[in-house]
Amino acid sequence: MSPIVSLGVNKTYDLQNSPIAGPVDICEFELDIVYSVTDINGSVYDWFVQGGLKASGDSSHSIGVDWGAAGNARVSVVQRAYDAVNGRACLSDTQRLDVIIHPIPTASEIIGTMEVCQLSDTFIYSIAGFANSTYEWTINGNAQNIIGQGTNEIKVFWQLAGTFTLAVTETSQFLCTGLVVDTLVLVNPKPTTTPISGPAIICPEDPDSQIYSVVGFPTSTYDWNVIGEINFTGNGTSSITVDWDVTQPFGRVSVLETSDKGCLGDAQTLRVEIDRLAIDLRFVSVGTPDDRMIINWQLEVPAATNSFDIQKREAGTAGAWQNVGTVDGNVFEFTETPLNTDVIAFEYRVSAVNKCGTQIISEVHTNILLKGIQDEDFNSLLNFSNYLGWDNGVLDYTVYGNDNRNPYSLKEAGVIPVRSVLVVNNPDQYRKCFRVRALELDGELTTSWSNEICFYYSPEVYVPNAFTANGDNLNDGFGVKGVAINEFNIQIFNRWGEKLYESDDIDEKWIPIYRDKDIQMGTYIYVIRYSDFENKVFQKTGTINLLR
Repeated sequence: MSPIVSLGVNKTYDLQNSPIAGPVDICEFELDIVYSVTDINGSVYDWFVQGGLKASGDSSHSIGVDWGAAGNARVSVVQRAYDAVNGRACLSDTQRLDVIIHPIPTASEIIGTMEVCQLSDTFIYSIAGFANSTYEWTINGNAQNIIGQGTNEIKVFWQLAGTFTLAVTETSQFLCTGLVVDTLVLVNPKPTTTPISGPAIICPEDPDSQIYSVVGFPTSTYDWNVIGEINFTGNGTSSITVDWDVTQPFGRVSVLETSDKGCLGDAQTLRVEIDRLAIDLRFVSVGTPDDRMIINWQLEVPAATNSFDIQKREAGTAGAWQNVGTVDGNVFEFTETPLNTDVIAFEYRVSAVNKCGTQIISEVHTNILLKGIQDEDFNSLLNFSNYLGWDNGVLDYTVYGNDNRNPYSLKEAGVIPVRSVLVVNNPDQYRKCFRVRALELDGELTTSWSNEICFYYSPEVYVPNAFTANGDNLNDGFGVKGVAINEFNIQIFNRWGEKLYESDDIDEKWIPIYRDKDIQMGTYIYVIRYSDFENKVFQKTGTINLLR
C-alpha cells in the first residue's frame, strides 16, 4: 500500500484576474473595439467603460466598445464566481486599462486658386491639418503628377483644360483618417493662336495697307506690336493693317492673344524683310584696249537678287534697250566686248528683279565719245561729248595722250566738252593717241575714260635745191629736214656716179669737201632712203645746186 500524500490548499474567496488586453491608442468614434481578459470557467465579468459605450459581450471575458469623442478613457473589469457549497461569492480586484482617444482630422477646406488657365503656371494648394499628419492628394482619383504628395501643400501644373476634382485625405500620426475633402478646379483653355498670316517681304513700290492676321478664340483680345511701321490700325482685333516705313532694313509683327478668361496664348512673331533693292550705277568707262566697255555698279543698301541684266542703247535715242549681258546677283561689274567705241556713244543701265517680282532699274549713264581731226600742219583738233549719269555731274575733264607708243601722260586739264581742243604737233611724233578722263564731282570720285583716237604721220623729208658754200657761215652746208623718220640714209653723187658723201644722221650737214679739197660749183645728185616706224621704206632722189 502506497503512502498517503497530502497537499495543503489555501482556500480564499479573492479571484486572480488577468490584465485587460486591447488597444490603448484609438481614434475617436471607432466602433466595436475589442478588449478581453483570460476566460475562467464558471466566472462572469463585470465591465465598465469610461468615454465610450459597451457595444457587445457584456458579462463575458471579452467585450466590444464604441468609443466617443477625443480624450482620456478607461476600460475596467471585475471577475465574479460563487461557492455553492459554502454559499459565498468570490471576487477579483478591479482590472483597469487607460485608453487615449485621439481626435480624427477635421480640416474641411482646400485653399488655392480654383479657376486657372491651362499651361500657364504652377499653382499651390494646401489644407490646414494636424502637425505630423500625412496627406493623400488626388486629381480625378489619380495621385500622379502632384508635386509635394504626402504633405499638406502641393503644386500642380494644369496641362489639360476642363473641370477637375481635387481631393485630399488626411491621416494623423496616430493613424486617424479624416473625411475626404475635395473641391472643383476649373482649368480654362489656353488660346491656340495660329501663326501670323501676311506678307513677309515688303517692297518700296507697295508698302501700305498690308494686312496681317491670326486665328484664335472669337472672344479673345489681341495685343499687336509692330516694328518698322509708319502706322498700323486694328489693335485689339485678330487682324491689323500696316503701312511700312521702307527706309528701314526690316520690320517685325508680333501678337499676344488673351482669352475672355484672361488666359494668354503663345506670342506669335513674323519677321518682315523690307526689300530695298536699289542699284547705283557707279560708272561706265571705255576699257583698254578700247574695244570694250566696263560697266560697274553697287547696291545702295544691303539687299539680294538672283541676277543683274546689263542693257544699252545708242545715246540720245529713245530706242529699245538691248540686253548685252547677265551676271549673278553677287557680281557687280560687267565688260562688254568686242565693241566699237569710236563711232557713237552708248547709254547703259542695270536691271534686276526684287523679291516682290518688280523690275528695279538703275540710273542711266552715257560714256564719253572722243573724236578728232589732223590739220595740214599735223596738229590735232579734239572734240568729245559729255559724260552723263553722275548725280552731281563732272568735276573735271582731262586730256591724256601718248606719242611714239610711250606711256600716256597728262596733256591738258580743265577742258570743256563739245569745244575743240588743239594739240600742237611735235615733228618727232610719228604717232599720237589721245583719251579723255572724266572725274566725278563729290560722290565717290569715280572716273570714266573715253575711247582712244590715234593719228599716224607719214614720214616726210624736206630737201633744199641749193646751198652756198662761200664761207659766210650762212647756208654753208647741205642738210635736210624730216618728220616721223625712223631710219635715215643719204648719199650724194657727182654726175659721173662717184659717191662723194654718205650719212645716217638726218641732222648732219654735208660740207662740200672731198679728199680734202673743195668741191666745185655745179649740180649734184642725192639719193635718200628712209623708213617709218612701221618699217616701211621710202626713197627720194633729186639734184642739189652747189653755189660759191
